[in-house]
Amino acid sequence: DVLRTTTLLSGLAREYPDHHLTWLVDPSSLELLSGLAEIHRLLPYDEASLMRLSIENFDLAICLDKEIRATTLMHKINAKEKVGFTFNPLGGIAPVNRESEYTFALGLSDRLKFTENTKTYQECIFECVRIPYRRDRYRFHLPQEDVKQAGEILGRAGLGPDERPIGLNTGSGRIFATKKWPADRFAVLARRLHDELDVPVILLGGPEERERNRTIEAAAGAAAVNIGTDYPLKVFAAIVDRCAALITADSLAMHLSIALGIPATVLFGPTCHQEVDLYDRGTKVIGRADCAPCYKSACPFEHECMKDITVDRVFDAVVNLLSGTVRT
Repeated sequence: DVLRTTTLLSGLAREYPDHHLTWLVDPSSLELLSGLAEIHRLLPYDEASLMRLSIENFDLAICLDKEIRATTLMHKINAKEKVGFTFNPLGGIAPVNRESEYTFALGLSDRLKFTENTKTYQECIFECVRIPYRRDRYRFHLPQEDVKQAGEILGRAGLGPDERPIGLNTGSGRIFATKKWPADRFAVLARRLHDELDVPVILLGGPEERERNRTIEAAAGAAAVNIGTDYPLKVFAAIVDRCAALITADSLAMHLSIALGIPATVLFGPTCHQEVDLYDRGTKVIGRADCAPCYKSACPFEHECMKDITVDRVFDAVVNLLSGTVRT
């Protein structure tokens, strides 16, 4: 959410050309926003920042998180105008302005979120902030030192400087482990991509995918190169940036591919595909199950929605994406 909220930076610049922007974010997400010139002051959510903000005055305060820490600060902060969500005196989270009511309702109604809504996340947050949406792109800064380090990592894995592999991002984060595609299917897909398309295939993921990627590597044999899972965020992003295409679930890697303009084939099961805009640079493969989407962290139906996504469907989507996409 932090990364895709950067689409607001362009809208704020259009609406308020002489503005000065302070962005408060969890310390773990600071790196996602580092280096962006549009953010004039970047603060971690910590005691020192909260004390500082409590005595400052703002023209506009924006809170797009329906979360207690953020909305409590929104309630207490001094601002002439507020949009988004706040924590009210009755002890509940509530929309501040009328334009935020629809996005608030998405968190209350499964029918609205799962079946009726056709708006992307970006459309919703621009509506909350009352700025016209022009399909603004993500903003992300990739330092050259991280690009260099990514090149060295891929070089040690046997890839030449001009080779662009297909990346298989095999994880999905901690919260929604139900988004994982079966490991054995990643292995079969790796062999098909390697053998039929004659392209190098690399396995991507974070520390949580260490053993999973070793399992896939063993099953895929020489078709997949396991480059490891212990890299800083922006080095990981630079590796994604080297890929000809990415196959991934709805994850941070997916959002990085969107930010970097890397073609992606995205596998959707328990989450809402309609909220994600691939900006004409990707394709979606959606698991069909009566219970999907569900946004559950545990599945009582043996991950039926993800198992519905066959290797054939993903392989065909990748082939069509590569044949029809020119990177710009």
